[in-house]
Amino acid sequence: MRTLLLAVALAAPLAAQIAFVEVPGSASGAGGMRGRSTYDSSRNRVVGITETPGSWLGSPTYVTAEEWDGSAWTTSASQAVVFAGSLRGFCYDEARQRCVLSFSTGVPIEWNGTNWTSLPPTPMPSSETCFDPMRQRVVGLMDANGSAQLASWNGSQWLPEPVSPGPFTALAELVYDLAHARIIAVPKDANPLVGSTAAWELQGASWVQLPAPPGLVWQPVYDHVANDVLFVSGAVRLSGSQWVAEPMQGAVAYNGLGLLVPQQRICSTSMGDIFWVSSPLYKAVRYPQVPLASVTQFGHGCPGPLGVPSLIASSGAVNDRPVLGDRFNMALTNIPPYGLAYPYMMVSFGNQSIAGIPLPWDLANFGMPGCELLNSVEYLFLNGNLDITIPALIEFAGVHVYYQGMALNLFGPNGPHASFTPGYDCQFGLPH
Repeated sequence: MRTLLLAVALAAPLAAQIAFVEVPGSASGAGGMRGRSTYDSSRNRVVGITETPGSWLGSPTYVTAEEWDGSAWTTSASQAVVFAGSLRGFCYDEARQRCVLSFSTGVPIEWNGTNWTSLPPTPMPSSETCFDPMRQRVVGLMDANGSAQLASWNGSQWLPEPVSPGPFTALAELVYDLAHARIIAVPKDANPLVGSTAAWELQGASWVQLPAPPGLVWQPVYDHVANDVLFVSGAVRLSGSQWVAEPMQGAVAYNGLGLLVPQQRICSTSMGDIFWVSSPLYKAVRYPQVPLASVTQFGHGCPGPLGVPSLIASSGAVNDRPVLGDRFNMALTNIPPYGLAYPYMMVSFGNQSIAGIPLPWDLANFGMPGCELLNSVEYLFLNGNLDITIPALIEFAGVHVYYQGMALNLFGPNGPHASFTPGYDCQFGLPH
């Protein structure tokens, strides 16, 4: 299983509701340089596409489908299809049960889960595309003399819809807002590295401008749990006509720079999962689903020459807690220098029993009155400083690791001259 250790990039010191973490075992080339993905609802697959440029300047580019079924990636066995130009839209057609790709060259391509089909050239949308469940068609925006004309795909050509052209550029992102039965258009800036500062909704046969977002927004995706539209880059939601801040955590959400590459596309499922594909697969997790990282002291320690020792937690990011994707350190303190004391770290995944003996275990019978063993000691380290990096993987969320420190002292108040810290229950999770 692939375990990529990701540093958590924090965009703001606010409590996040969503964090992106890598899905275990998701190493793949899917998504290519554009990170395009869509969700095949009929086969319950996340579909990513990989673009491979030709071997010489001006030669055609190949596109290959890769699919995630929840446990493994599968690369399409069929011949990779050739295309030229730039990819504009990648969307799953729920009515016709196939993925529709649109390119600037006017050659539409479809993927049915088994084979690629290249169709005759036809005028193509300039926008990204989305599936409209009311029309039961994939829709996009065609350029109409500088305005945006809604068009739908019938399997062989894009046909204009009987709605007024939108007074904005057809170079836009589209998302269908299921809760409000509307298409949301987010015009892109001429600079592809800049997000949008405007959003429009289709009301009946006319486009109506929504209140301006609080900042640059892009990468819209419909959130089936919150029943609104989430803009991953921009960290806001559009709930009706209200913009609501949605701070996010995770190396994916901010890509180390505070944003995703604008060409990358997020996809979601009707079960509420939100995915982003670019080499590995990343999944959005929510605070109600994934616990917060925490450190909880339990039991009591017993003194050495300097009093009762303790463990000090520290992390590479915030809050001194074991956060997914972050460094976490436990250090034994309040003991004599090495040579006068030998520090040990006892680490385990349990604190209920050891070798059938219930915990805590009173150590008075071993000449250590007032001392208790508090975890099952699956790992014992002759070290007073233990540093780990917690993988940014969903399978590690909610894992409990129990720590207790001990020092064997040259001088001390009990027989073996041992002193113990209290126990520390460390739960891996999301940052506060």
